[in-house]
Amino acid sequence: MGTFILCEKHPVRFWLIWSLLLLAFGSRAEGPVAAICVVQHQGKVLMVQDRVSDRFGITGGYIDGGETPEQAAVRELHEETGLVGEVLSHLGRIEHSRTEVFACRTREPLQVTADGAVNLLGAPNLGGEILSARLVNLTAPDVALRFPEHADWLLAHLPGQSDSAITELSDFSQQGMLLHRAELPWLRLLQHGLEPISPLLAAANLFGEQALYLILLPLLLPWLGWQRLRGLLFALGTLALAITLLKISIGWPRPFHLDPALASQASSGFGMPSGHTATALLFWGLLLQGWPRCRHPMLWASLIALLTGLARIRLGVHFPSDVAGGMLLGAALLSQSERLARLAERPRAWWALSLLAMLAAWPTQIPALAALASLGVGISLGQSLPLQRQSGAHLLLALLALTGSLLCGLLMWQLPYLLGSTLLILSLQWLALLLLGLWLSAGIWWCLTLPLFGREEHERQEA
Repeated sequence: MGTFILCEKHPVRFWLIWSLLLLAFGSRAEGPVAAICVVQHQGKVLMVQDRVSDRFGITGGYIDGGETPEQAAVRELHEETGLVGEVLSHLGRIEHSRTEVFACRTREPLQVTADGAVNLLGAPNLGGEILSARLVNLTAPDVALRFPEHADWLLAHLPGQSDSAITELSDFSQQGMLLHRAELPWLRLLQHGLEPISPLLAAANLFGEQALYLILLPLLLPWLGWQRLRGLLFALGTLALAITLLKISIGWPRPFHLDPALASQASSGFGMPSGHTATALLFWGLLLQGWPRCRHPMLWASLIALLTGLARIRLGVHFPSDVAGGMLLGAALLSQSERLARLAERPRAWWALSLLAMLAAWPTQIPALAALASLGVGISLGQSLPLQRQSGAHLLLALLALTGSLLCGLLMWQLPYLLGSTLLILSLQWLALLLLGLWLSAGIWWCLTLPLFGREEHERQEA
């Protein structure tokens, strides 16, 4: 989105191409590299929420080869919102950037709810890097802006006669498929009925969150051992790849795409199947199956997954059908747990998982796939090192694993607030995951061989 949101649509492919261009041309080129299209209505500007920073910016992006800035601005508007627009005037270039700004008007009215949410169901990028869109008053924005320092520039340059027409709707459900229209009334009833147990569901929602596993998996390392943890990571990685590819192939919207009032916060990607539900079932199923004292592990894992699915329904980010799909997918992979465990022991399987994720990331342009590939490469590289991966120092092992995991998580979450370039943010996040994989598979075990950590004592305990 130009200076506002950079290379949202093509982060995986773009970093390779852009690096080559920088090497070839350096800083000699002075022409525009990006263009943004400003659409407004009665003093409010159309803005989109991006997946990387979770904040709002103007539609726009980099200028492709053979395009004029005007063509790029209009193309980006359509790809990110589904709206067809036309350029009215050139507003100038944002200071200290190479981004051209254009005032645009849509050819068809924007479909908008009373609180300003804009319909994205026709957007080619739905389920990609764009989470939501709305009309925002730049003088008093009610959302977090990715580049708030540019609001004054826009206010000073926006023309007064460039309004686009709008059509106000209560929701966008009439554009949904028959199944989803049938589910919406039940979803609303479920949301109301689940209100009394909302604290429990808030906790259950964590079972599908990356943050939980960045903390929980390192703490489990001393108890599970590296071999079992590696198998768990491989199964979760395989599930992540399957979920992402299925979401893209099916392409079903989320509930808040049809009725923005159902969710207070947008969620990225398509809805079917529910990744949170599938992850909860697979993780807890694998974990509890290996716990001899746990009776009926599948019953407990299914209960946890069901609560996680209900939490997602309560948040308005999944239909009941999405949750059912997630349960089926999680159960399918859980039924192959022994085969996945055997594959996890083979270095080639890890390289194959990483390669498949990267090959899928190239055409789909989904950063999560590149992230999975990065973690897999780190684990693959670490496993190739001849290190003893056993230790009697359980507390020290957990602390080392947790430290690396928390540093990785902290870096990934803070980068969008520290940097403006999506390309740089994603590249550093992928590097952090590669280093995390290397740390878990090799770095920890190498540290335990150092005199600082009492190598002799560890060897004595193991003997």
